[in-house]
Amino acid sequence: MAQVKQILIQGRGLVLLDGLDEVLEKDQDRILKEIREFSQHYDRSHVIITCRIAAKEYVFEQFTEVEMANFDAEQIQSFADKWFRAKEPKQVDKSGKSTVAQLFWQALEEQKPIKELAANPLLLTLLCLEFEESSEFPQSRAELYERGLNILLSKWDGQRRIKRGEIYKRLSTKRKEILLGHLAMHTFERGEYFFPAHVAEKQIGQYIQNLPDASTDPEALLVDSHAVLKAIESQHGLLTERAVGIYSFSHLTFHEYFAAKNVIETSASDAHREALRLFAGHVAEKRWREIFLLVAERIESADHLLIAILKQINSLVVVDNEIQRLIGWAYRKSNSVEVAYKPVVARAFYLAQNFDRTQKLASALNHYLGSALDYNVACGLIQLLNDKETINITGNLISTINKKFGSVEKITLDREIALDSALDGALHSALTLNDSSFSNKANTRSLKIDFSDSKFRNEIFVTQARVIDSRLKDALANTFNADEELRQELDFLRERLRYQIQDKTQFERWWKTKGKDWREKLKTTMVNYRDIGHEWQFSSEQVGKLSQYYNANLLLAACLKRAYVSNEVRQQIENEMLMPSSVGVNE
Repeated sequence: MAQVKQILIQGRGLVLLDGLDEVLEKDQDRILKEIREFSQHYDRSHVIITCRIAAKEYVFEQFTEVEMANFDAEQIQSFADKWFRAKEPKQVDKSGKSTVAQLFWQALEEQKPIKELAANPLLLTLLCLEFEESSEFPQSRAELYERGLNILLSKWDGQRRIKRGEIYKRLSTKRKEILLGHLAMHTFERGEYFFPAHVAEKQIGQYIQNLPDASTDPEALLVDSHAVLKAIESQHGLLTERAVGIYSFSHLTFHEYFAAKNVIETSASDAHREALRLFAGHVAEKRWREIFLLVAERIESADHLLIAILKQINSLVVVDNEIQRLIGWAYRKSNSVEVAYKPVVARAFYLAQNFDRTQKLASALNHYLGSALDYNVACGLIQLLNDKETINITGNLISTINKKFGSVEKITLDREIALDSALDGALHSALTLNDSSFSNKANTRSLKIDFSDSKFRNEIFVTQARVIDSRLKDALANTFNADEELRQELDFLRERLRYQIQDKTQFERWWKTKGKDWREKLKTTMVNYRDIGHEWQFSSEQVGKLSQYYNANLLLAACLKRAYVSNEVRQQIENEMLMPSSVGVNE
């Protein structure tokens, strides 16, 4: 131990920490604290942390964040060539390249969505397995997992059969999936990504004891359970012994997949509604996201599941009056504008606009609207918010969308949405125009900027002010003839700002003394004429609750896109999503 410490102190150590996203929630604060302390104490040595989910809370000072790149086309082809040459060594051309791999690549080129999956090494492996078996690809990720894992579970190595192989021999592929589903759900519910062998053996024993001719003797059953566990580990690689007596699924994706299979199997029982209700209770927990998506894709009918999720989401904020005020405002505001979109899309827009002013609204809309609710409108709004050149010219905007997404019929990009977006952007930029915001921004990006240089500071302030001016210009371009008073107010604010920008050396001083009044005037104008720009005062607990509510609705929208659901239930979901508990909530 002393030698290890000396190596670390001298900077000759390389510490690899894998799977930070698999740390239990109850242990996260402790683990993150210990990592920070360790990396600061042994700051001369290298520490590498991997995390499957790019979560914001996993941020460490003095660490450089990098995202591991997916396979590119050349790497996919190289992997496939090696795979199929090993599997079918006789199927090669004159240059020694696998002809099967070439067919594999051609099939990928014809199915772009499947080709995107192939960039992930794990999914590429399953694709190779699937192509090897059937020379075609499944259409969805859940189907890919199912068919690929079926291949893994059905290919037995007879020469490596376990000594007490009769029990395992009687397990069909379906029964293996059910068994693994029981184990996956039992451990996932408890947040146990790593579990003792006796836990796995107990779950296996509870399942195989009901098989025909299974031994009822406890000791024999224990031996059989251990044999089955070792067989799953050695013959499929789905379970792995990480340390002596400590197991896990070989990849978190497999753990999630089999937990999802368990939900689907359970929901097919007589008590399926209760099972789905209990499952829906996890909708606000981030670690269950992939399981919800997998279940939504594969369940025969998602009607009861989606209704249960919706009820659970609404229960998150039903008793919080302040949050209900925000949701109620978004409902009334969306009803006050004339749009050609589904009402839920307008509600989503205004909630996204107020949820977190520090994130790009276009990004929020991309995640939300692009998930399920209204594809054409999503394309239009995303383009509207991103394309500055066409933001004010509806004809050019539709032309741009048509080029990027194909023909979009009967889409009317609403000027009121564009107006409110531009005003909100102007207010956000104005609120962040101060010394501390620039300094903090510089620090977070590790930029060495000397803010004591007055000329540089003046240029930065004026540049940001020009952003405000540009957004006011966009807002004015989207006002209506009936908005003459609003136009006059915005013209006044814009001209006052533009006049001050002309003198860069004086602008910062003016903003420090008069900027607050200017911001308040803009905010008052927005509230009076557009009913936007309100200040919502939430505690840290309420912010956390809002975040859960928002992300859970994103998940529901994603499930709605993937699931087979009746038109009646789909309409009910869209009618009731993002609605206040009482439409008549007072502000």
